[in-house]
Amino acid sequence: MKTKIIVNPISGTQNHRNIHKIFEKYLKDYEIVYTEYQNHAFEISKNLNKKFDRVIVAGGDGTVNECIRGLIDKDIILATLPCGSGNGFSLHNNIDTNLDNAIKNLSSYKEIKSDVWTINGNPFINVSGLGFDALIANSFSKLKNRGFSSYIKLVLKNIIAYKPQEYNIEIDNEEINTDAFFIAFANASEYGNGAIISPKSKINDGLLDIVIVNKFNKLLIPKLIFFIFKKRIHKFKKVIIKQGKMIRITPKSKESFLVHLDGEPKKISGSLDIRISKRKMKVLINE
Repeated sequence: MKTKIIVNPISGTQNHRNIHKIFEKYLKDYEIVYTEYQNHAFEISKNLNKKFDRVIVAGGDGTVNECIRGLIDKDIILATLPCGSGNGFSLHNNIDTNLDNAIKNLSSYKEIKSDVWTINGNPFINVSGLGFDALIANSFSKLKNRGFSSYIKLVLKNIIAYKPQEYNIEIDNEEINTDAFFIAFANASEYGNGAIISPKSKINDGLLDIVIVNKFNKLLIPKLIFFIFKKRIHKFKKVIIKQGKMIRITPKSKESFLVHLDGEPKKISGSLDIRISKRKMKVLINE
């Protein structure tokens, strides 16, 4: 099996320049390339030669998203290694955080076809959203030192002052009007680092989980965070989780607003139209 390995050397909190030593131990017939700038992983994936059967992505969810955008029209297998700040998609798929073990066991992983979703035509495969988590994703993307502690500091710095926004939400044939703190679109279950935003999400069920965190008393913030890390966010009284295939969300404000796609921020105007892609992605999971 011919493999292309795409490494983001600055993802997460460690330098991954020496990861090639682990690949040398366990893999044969591969080519490795290190990304050098934003969207480089997308360019590599988009221009991938047909001789490759598999792509291994060593990076975080943002790097995975770049590769998804480039690979969506190709018949190729995707394997991910948790080398980023959060690694939600890899962790959802039970990929070992010990890179030596993860790479050694690649041959034993199961191939499944994962759903891919789009927001106004922009693909995502893990978790996306708008509201407070998009604000944090945008601020986090600008940091030089990106890690779990940096993310938590941003949350604590901004959470008290943030004001919920009014949204009109259409999920298939149901309509909801609400003031929401944030709305997450979960194909997989996890933001990363054990933060489970949608405990029952499955990446191959043809359904998107829409997690609506309605306006709540800020004194309950510790309880919400506790529930997220205990895989119990669905038990928080101000949380509604719906499933659907065709979703439209329209903010009451007419101004442009932030969303994030697998943690990567993007500014959008008007409504969000969320659809399932006609193409699925072959991914490796550790059952």
